[in-house]
Amino acid sequence: MSILRRSARDKVREACLITERGIKVSMKKGGRTASGGRGEGEKLEKVGTYTSAPGEPPRVQTNRLRASYTHEMHEALPIGRVGTNVEYGKYLEFGTRTVAARPHVRPVLHALRGAYRAIFGVKTRGL
Repeated sequence: MSILRRSARDKVREACLITERGIKVSMKKGGRTASGGRGEGEKLEKVGTYTSAPGEPPRVQTNRLRASYTHEMHEALPIGRVGTNVEYGKYLEFGTRTVAARPHVRPVLHALRGAYRAIFGVKTRGL
């Protein structure tokens, strides 16, 4: 593998890792509300858990979605992918006809634009 390709792969891997970490950190544990206090928000059947409000990242109830986010790299090319195999992840991100979106990927991509610029050394567009 050439030095240039290895360098590109390392940069893509770094971008994937900070994206994966950012998505996981954006999802707060259940039991706390957006203000950080207990006792506010819509309480569920389970003691100490609260739902997220529409527009804010989903609150962690079982950790299944948050733990499922991972990244993978193409075998030879500088191509990486961050995602989840949990079916309801896309419904939380984009919403449905009956449930409002709880975006947790797009806000992270937007917040990390500066980090991507630093990693790749170019201005990013369209994020």
